[in-house]
Amino acid sequence: MLRDIHYFTRMGMPYQKYQNEKKAIEKAIQEYADEIGIKREDDANDIRLWKEIAPYIKNYEFRQEQEVRLVFNAVTEGGNAVNKEDVDLIEYRNANGVLIPYIDVYRKDGGPVVEIMVGPGRNQSRVFSGICHFVDNNDLKIPQINQRENMRRFIGGMSWYQVEKDKIDAYCEKIEETVANGQGLLTYKGQIYDILKDKYGHERDYLDRNYYSNCGIIVRKSNAPYMFS
Repeated sequence: MLRDIHYFTRMGMPYQKYQNEKKAIEKAIQEYADEIGIKREDDANDIRLWKEIAPYIKNYEFRQEQEVRLVFNAVTEGGNAVNKEDVDLIEYRNANGVLIPYIDVYRKDGGPVVEIMVGPGRNQSRVFSGICHFVDNNDLKIPQINQRENMRRFIGGMSWYQVEKDKIDAYCEKIEETVANGQGLLTYKGQIYDILKDKYGHERDYLDRNYYSNCGIIVRKSNAPYMFS
């Protein structure tokens, strides 16, 4: 089942958040027990329930990820595969010399990706450029993006670069007006860059680090500092 991650660590969490998340995890365990129809009086049952819920718990320090997980288990408690065809779904990729197992998961209407954040790193600019090129030149299976809403999401991000709200609202209104009237390029992307391309200062900084792709997916460079070790 697709579940939200619980960010939960005994040390480093504000007391009230710790208590609230503790209750949320307890509720998740009880709901799963009810779902599969087992009682919690037995210690063995509690261990089984905890094993099923544990993959959805992560260190509180990662809370900004707001991760959602889909956990796949093809092995029974006895160590035997549930179904050979299920195990055959597992593929492997190389990550720094380590084989990582993974499963390709597809949604009927595509994945609901509207924004990609490129984290800090030694090659952040190269990764950013590569991702921009990828989303512009591949037929990605994504749901139809509401271009108007995504344009406003993109322009709204300029507030992080100290662009005043009045300017942001004016940019959004001008972009919508020119698209509606069929002036120039008839796309939100075209109007975004047509209106902002000659700006300098904060707007220029913003365009250097944030990209509105052809399909509407927004690609951003994280502003988090990168420390060389």
